[in-house]
Amino acid sequence: MARLADADGASLWRVVDAVSDRGVALLDENGKVVRWNASAQRITGYAPADIVGRGFGQLFDEEDRRGGTPDAALDAARRDGRHESAGWRRRKDGSRFWATVTLERTRDESGALLGYVATMREAEAYGSGAEPRLGLLESITGYAIMMLDPNGI
Repeated sequence: MARLADADGASLWRVVDAVSDRGVALLDENGKVVRWNASAQRITGYAPADIVGRGFGQLFDEEDRRGGTPDAALDAARRDGRHESAGWRRRKDGSRFWATVTLERTRDESGALLGYVATMREAEAYGSGAEPRLGLLESITGYAIMMLDPNGI
């Protein structure tokens, strides 16, 4: 991931930083944050200085961290090239938010693991503490799902 800090990488990062609807982070091969875009800061409350150098597991609940969820996500992305999950995450202030997070493995020309690109999309919720409107539904594949009002419409 260090190569993303060169002149071309700086130009590329300006483009990534302009992405407004998704948080984007570059993670090293161990899952530590190397870069963090403005949308990731807006969604999580973590400024780059708060999170760069720390594991992306920082965004998970303590129970998920104890259960190994962040490591399992990295292992799946390392093995399969991509891992997507939806679930509750924690902001810097401790509040929870529902997000779909995708980890994509990156390799150099020789095939050696460089790290991961993590993207995060916050789901809209009905209200505070409510289950998200879209996050869970967007993570389901292979089924047709409809939302109906009380009249079946």
